[in-house]
Amino acid sequence: MKAPILVCIAAVLAGGGFLVAAERVSGPPARSGGVQSGTALAGELGCSVCHTDLGGTTIRERAPSLSAAGVRYRASYLYDYLLAPRRVRPHIGAARMPDFHLDERESLALTLYLTTLSAEAPAPPVESGASNGEALIRNELGCLVCHGLDGSGGASAPSLDSVGARVTEDFLVRYLAAPTAFDTTNVMPPLFYDRTGNAWRPRVADAAQKLGAVTQYLLGRGGNARDAAHDRFEDARSAHADVTPEHGEEMARALGCGGCHRGLPVPEGPVGPPLRTASSRVRPEWLRSFLQAPTPVRPAGYHPGSGSRMPDFRLTEAEVAALAGMLQREPPSASPSPTLTPFQRGKAEAFLVDRLPCLGCHRLNGDGGRIGPDLSGVGSRLTREAIRNTIAHPQQAAPGSIMPRHPMPADRIDLLTAFLATQTTPDSSAYVSVVDMRPEPRDPDAQSGEGIYRTYCAHCHGVAGTGDGWNAPFLPAPPTRHADSTYMSTRPDDTLYDGVHAGGYILNRSHRMPAFGQRLSDRQIRAVVDYMRELCNCQGPAWSRDGRGNRGQ
Repeated sequence: MKAPILVCIAAVLAGGGFLVAAERVSGPPARSGGVQSGTALAGELGCSVCHTDLGGTTIRERAPSLSAAGVRYRASYLYDYLLAPRRVRPHIGAARMPDFHLDERESLALTLYLTTLSAEAPAPPVESGASNGEALIRNELGCLVCHGLDGSGGASAPSLDSVGARVTEDFLVRYLAAPTAFDTTNVMPPLFYDRTGNAWRPRVADAAQKLGAVTQYLLGRGGNARDAAHDRFEDARSAHADVTPEHGEEMARALGCGGCHRGLPVPEGPVGPPLRTASSRVRPEWLRSFLQAPTPVRPAGYHPGSGSRMPDFRLTEAEVAALAGMLQREPPSASPSPTLTPFQRGKAEAFLVDRLPCLGCHRLNGDGGRIGPDLSGVGSRLTREAIRNTIAHPQQAAPGSIMPRHPMPADRIDLLTAFLATQTTPDSSAYVSVVDMRPEPRDPDAQSGEGIYRTYCAHCHGVAGTGDGWNAPFLPAPPTRHADSTYMSTRPDDTLYDGVHAGGYILNRSHRMPAFGQRLSDRQIRAVVDYMRELCNCQGPAWSRDGRGNRGQ
């Protein structure tokens, strides 16, 4: 579920009022009237950014614009913040920046991308040297009406503590002079100048000196934290020299960051599953525990290979109860616990491991792919009815899923359902690194051979057909290299068609290659075969062809 909620870099970064506080906070500020309804809370958190069936949200008005992130923030601050987000804007209700559990390479990639974003703003007159910055802030300019400083002041805007660890000097000067230059929704008033075009008119006496004094004082806050963060960032750059801003742009798209932050690519279509229907399939106790502490359900994203993930909003118990109540107004009825004999258990496991293609996409007890959800804990997550429906009718259970239907007799479906319902101990799972996955923009309507190949085949066989898809390392046998002309020229089109339609087992290849004949039409499979011929730039054996081209049919 949360794979998707991406209230993306939502307070990630300062913004709005002034700058960000350094303290980590586990949840939103206390509300005298208690927690709001689940619907209102979901709207403030921005859940519908990823789960589009949940209605509207105010998050884009509350989260800071990142269109000039490279001018505004120190790269070292961004890197640290993305690794361990903390609540920084106490004045925006329940909205907050969640934790996407990024690893070092992912945080570095996103940081490098954000630092490429810039915006022009005219430089105001400023003079350095004055030392009365703190006095101006406390006694003359009225900053502490809204902002906190050293434990005193207001709480309707971010604290001024440790500003120097977070923002650049160039940004701070320009922001203090003209707060709306970087974000037109900003409510902070100009304190030193009025600006018309590139002309500056002082609002106070000695505006240039006062602006310089306040700037220098604020830049001096957080020096130790700034230096330590700088060292960590430089260490990461040295350790991961292969990571580029392009990786970060792919990550921003994958995580749906633009759904919350202006200035970034906006997600096209849902980033996460529809919650109104999906929540009716999950067990209430699992839903509550997942909202409290999300764990990877779809390690490679809601759309396999997309890289989306459910972040941790650090919800309070009351917030968890409100959201769970909204999502499961009528919790699914309890199913009787299945009982299996040792023989039945062994038979079901043998089918899954040694005969069926399930572990090409799913993992069970540490073995298998990362395309679909882990089966090790599926019994604690889904109801027994939902498990059976997913096996028997995957498209009905999860519309749009790439999972094909595997024809089986009813008694085998019942056996597998009973076995999977007993799998209640999730493996310690982790997301597939977005940097390693290299997700590309998704085209949900692609019906060309290339589009179908990217949707169903590239996860294992690679985007270019070189057998190096991101799921390939989790398979017991290397996927076929469709770009290998030497090998592919020995395979007739009919054989390639059979492999896609009936799976690897029919060709004495790995049984973990699924059969897509129940998911793709005849026309779609033929389009995929034609695209394989483009990848290898070859034809099948001469005996398999007639005068019409590749196909001997």
